[in-house]
Amino acid sequence: MSPVRVVVVWLVEGTWQGCLDAAADIVPPDARVALLHVSPSDVSELATAATAGLLGRAFQGHKPSGSFEEVADNVASEILEAAAARLGREDTELLRRHGRVEREVLGAVARGSTSWLSPATAIARVSVLTASAT
Repeated sequence: MSPVRVVVVWLVEGTWQGCLDAAADIVPPDARVALLHVSPSDVSELATAATAGLLGRAFQGHKPSGSFEEVADNVASEILEAAAARLGREDTELLRRHGRVEREVLGAVARGSTSWLSPATAIARVSVLTASAT
């Protein structure tokens, strides 16, 4: 009996549709799919630093009404839910991570997955499909 293959599809704002469509074309039907979105920690750290001091003394003590992590979580949820609906597979796992992107992606893949599809892989795959169609 062969082990169950898990394919991790790394989704990024702006390119997730192409990556997902490429994955749908090449993921075997018997493989499980894990959709991964990583919110980079450096973006929220930079935004927090801006409100803490870069805006001048008049803004000290003022905090934004919502945290940047909440915004990132909402965006990640929207992308993952839309991607799962677009993929249309019932066994899809949604992975939401925060941190250094390279570490989180490799951590998700190392968790027992045997293959993955990144935005760059999807762009290459879509380019090959487009070139062969013309």
